[in-house]
Amino acid sequence: MTSSPIVARWELSRRLDSLRKERGLDVKAITDHLDFSRNYWSAVINDRTLIAPDTLEKLLDLFELPDNERRQIMELRSTAKKHAWWDDYQRLGGDSKRICGLEDGASRIRVFEGQLIPGLLQIPLYTRALMKSDPKHSTLGTDEVVAARQRRQEVLTRDPPVAYEALLTEGALRQQPAGLEVQREQLHYIADLAEHPNADVTVRVIPFAADPGVILSASTLVFFDFEPTSHLSSISWQEAIRPLGFLEPGHEDFRHLEHAWTQGWKGSLNAEDSLQLLRRVATE
Repeated sequence: MTSSPIVARWELSRRLDSLRKERGLDVKAITDHLDFSRNYWSAVINDRTLIAPDTLEKLLDLFELPDNERRQIMELRSTAKKHAWWDDYQRLGGDSKRICGLEDGASRIRVFEGQLIPGLLQIPLYTRALMKSDPKHSTLGTDEVVAARQRRQEVLTRDPPVAYEALLTEGALRQQPAGLEVQREQLHYIADLAEHPNADVTVRVIPFAADPGVILSASTLVFFDFEPTSHLSSISWQEAIRPLGFLEPGHEDFRHLEHAWTQGWKGSLNAEDSLQLLRRVATE
């Protein structure tokens, strides 16, 4: 079971909605039995509010769940209520905290970056350079962002590590937002991490000579995948001029993004050739 409060809350809302449908109960039967509004139920199953513990107990009574499944759902509710490490970082907004929670609870993360190195692969000096380019930059804010990003990176070498697949462009390797020396250190760091015995990191590079059909644009695209036993689907996040936010497989834009990812992966160099290119760019 997940230890991420954000993922636990999401899973709880999904399982309650699924149980209602499996039991053949309409929403009115739920709201009449538990004496709350349809708006409250909608907020619960759409992950806008966390169901109260006594209300959850009554709901599980109505569902007539076996003891083991009942315990699992109550544990999800307990985990969803816990304080997470990202709650201590005031500079992180709501979407950033949700991303931290999804990273923490995912079994696999797939990311595409068109121009920059992905956050989970950045060394502190690289991150600092990006923060300094922000017009709202402050030293205090930068320190907190760098610290939070380093904390996020722990998912790559935890036990067991999250499976991490990074799809980069050759342009991202050659772009030097922090200067030549920092970029060289950054690229060697990525290559070392991809070969780390305690990590499960795969890096693939789309070379300059790739077919234009595999280039996804300059945006950031992330997919979070979860264990089948979690009752959760994958979820995507795209950050671009017209951000799509968080999307699930039923959404048409999710299918388009998944197709774009697949085409990019097929059009990239294999893992060995990608690392050779990465090392070569670092030494040039």
